[in-house]
Amino acid sequence: MNARALRRCHLVTSILAATAATACSRAPSSDDTASSQAALGAASTRTADLDAIRQIEDHRLLGSAQLTAFLSNSDATVLAAAATAVGRIGDPSLEANVVTLLGHPDASVRQAAAFALGLLPGTTAETALDAQLAAEHDSATRVAILQALAQAGTTTSVPAVTAKLAAGVSSDEQTAAAEAYGTMVRGGATPSTDASVVTQLLALAAESPELRSVAAAYALGSLTSVRVKLDETALTKAFHAAEAASARAYLTGALGSLATTTAIQTLATASASDTDARVRAAACDALATTGATAPVLAALTSALHDSDPSVVVESSTATGTLGATAATLAPTLDSAYDASTSAWVRAAIVPTLVAVAPASARSRVLAGLTDEWPVQLAAIGALPAIATAADVPTLTTLATGTDKRLASAAIEAISALDASLITPAVKTAMTTALATKDWEIVSSVCDVAAAFDWTDFAAPLNALYASFPGDVNMNARLEIVYSLGTIGSSADVPLLQSAIADDIVLVSTYAAASYQQLTGVNVSSQVRTENVVTTTTPSDADVTHALASLVVLDTPRGTIGIQMLQETPLNAVNFVKLASSGFYDGLPFHRVIPNFVAQGGDPRGDGEGGSKNLVRDELSRVPHLLGTVGLATEGKDTGSSQFFFNEAWNVGLDERYTVFGQVVFGLDAAENLQVGDTILSATVL
Repeated sequence: MNARALRRCHLVTSILAATAATACSRAPSSDDTASSQAALGAASTRTADLDAIRQIEDHRLLGSAQLTAFLSNSDATVLAAAATAVGRIGDPSLEANVVTLLGHPDASVRQAAAFALGLLPGTTAETALDAQLAAEHDSATRVAILQALAQAGTTTSVPAVTAKLAAGVSSDEQTAAAEAYGTMVRGGATPSTDASVVTQLLALAAESPELRSVAAAYALGSLTSVRVKLDETALTKAFHAAEAASARAYLTGALGSLATTTAIQTLATASASDTDARVRAAACDALATTGATAPVLAALTSALHDSDPSVVVESSTATGTLGATAATLAPTLDSAYDASTSAWVRAAIVPTLVAVAPASARSRVLAGLTDEWPVQLAAIGALPAIATAADVPTLTTLATGTDKRLASAAIEAISALDASLITPAVKTAMTTALATKDWEIVSSVCDVAAAFDWTDFAAPLNALYASFPGDVNMNARLEIVYSLGTIGSSADVPLLQSAIADDIVLVSTYAAASYQQLTGVNVSSQVRTENVVTTTTPSDADVTHALASLVVLDTPRGTIGIQMLQETPLNAVNFVKLASSGFYDGLPFHRVIPNFVAQGGDPRGDGEGGSKNLVRDELSRVPHLLGTVGLATEGKDTGSSQFFFNEAWNVGLDERYTVFGQVVFGLDAAENLQVGDTILSATVL
């Protein structure tokens, strides 16, 4: 049930309660009774319609006659839900119906139609959105259209979008226009040649409110990605004037693209003294893009001693991109490793040492193999770059060990070894690993077999395919059919042919590609367009409960409260059920990227696991702002239990990942999470 439906149901309830409270002073008439029954009947009908739309959306029913009928419903709430479903399903056959809704008298319907068209990119959608933007009289709806153009717009729409950056336009529209412009340019649209556009963006980046400032900085960052030169004086002024940390973080990238002495000095100062760790970390990234000059190396050296671990992590990562030109920082990196109590920091330093000083990094990597698990995984991943024959037994032992995280990482490391290091013992270890029938370990063995062209592994992999049914084993089936395209033969064609009909789109896609590799026949037309749903769509009662729930995560950094969003009922039910069952208790945050995301919810702990079932994407107009909670996926409709906290203004994720929650308390705890931190408990209130 969406927000509007809930508000109306609450209204009906409050009306009935008020009627009961005043019954002693006024007896109900027959007209009163009829009115109440009509209101209840309308609410009941709406609830049933919304439930039906949710099922159509959940099952991705392309060309649904029922959904087509809902697109002409008289209830605005139902209409908006139906239009949203068309976009989420991605049904081009109903595009014309949605275009018609851009002229609907109810603004909520027009906004939903704009959203849907943004997910149905093409000339028709863009033309309709451009025309409605020019004709639209409601500011909130113009914002929705601008948000849609961020996804569907091309160079054709750039003038209409940038016109909304001008003075006198509402702050919300300017924000949406800046975001849309930035996303369009990043997506390939040609930037505006009007110099006033850059001037307007620089001015907005330096002003309040925060969202407008950040959006403008985001757009300026997109211009540098296509080599549009910005005025150094104006950019530096905007950077110093910007109050929003996220705006300054985006502007560090623009300063880095200039690579001038003044810009480098501005970044060096920011990396050491900005009041926000996100900006200090971003400045380190930007400095590294300018080259390994003395001022850059000095600034990165200083940042490696920062009191905030996120800055140390980002400084180390940035240093690694400089490779051997930053070799003089190796002693500082070693010192930072020894001084840190954070496994996250140590895990970040290990691969950097290998990148900048491989000859001296060996002892550190080997020591890392016995450290905490985040460091172990980093050390295993770094080992192939400096491996000798003496390291192969270590990797094969890990590959057949009981820790599945380490085993998978070791097998992946083996796939990256030089072929001269591969011995018969390695193949024996891989055969042993296959016997575990662990889907991720088998997936990793597929990579090894493909890397070294082990055609004798085709038969055992083919035989294992049937051992991995269902959503949770999707990756094993995917990797098996993919590897068979390299090491398989005509004996594997029947399996690939059957795998093209797999319930999961990604498996179907890779099976078709491998089939073509072995037979030369293009069967892409047989690939699924949507995953098949085998679970029951949540009931209205389940949805109502989930949307009213607050999920509280207790972590070593503090307690975090997450409110479910009305726009994403399927994901709300999924998350609340998992939290209620104790699924998340004890699980780690396995991926934390400063100034980006903190990700957890994986029972394996290495980013490759999930729960039993997949959940649908539910993209909405809710952007990936600081403090929102998103669904981690490997492609459309492949979400499961993994989620992430947005630790910055990440609107570049809007068109790809669902936002299903909002942190309502404990944001500081979410922002301070480190790799290795665990969810001590998850409670549903």
